[in-house]
Amino acid sequence: MASIHIRPPEANERLPARHWEGDLIKGAGNRSAVGTLIDCSTLFVMLVKMEDSTAEAAPKDYSAAFAPLDPELLKTLTYDQGKEMALHGKLAETTGIKGPTQSSTAL
Repeated sequence: MASIHIRPPEANERLPARHWEGDLIKGAGNRSAVGTLIDCSTLFVMLVKMEDSTAEAAPKDYSAAFAPLDPELLKTLTYDQGKEMALHGKLAETTGIKGPTQSSTAL
């Protein structure tokens, strides 16, 4: 998993919209989960109802959340190192959004 310290300088400075941070909130007894996606510049927040907190569900549910957005708004996603993001490459394939170590010029 890529370190938060490797993301592009523009993401750290929170200048253009398009750089996102994500996390997962688990409910009591891990019976429910909600993903959080925050645009670092505008502080626009999306709460994503997750099927569950597995690595298989995260790319599917986050892709559905990002789908209505203009692809120009999806440059990078920095996520904590939770095991639910083990398949982050699949999310990048589906949405075009890059992790902090991947080229941020692709979009």
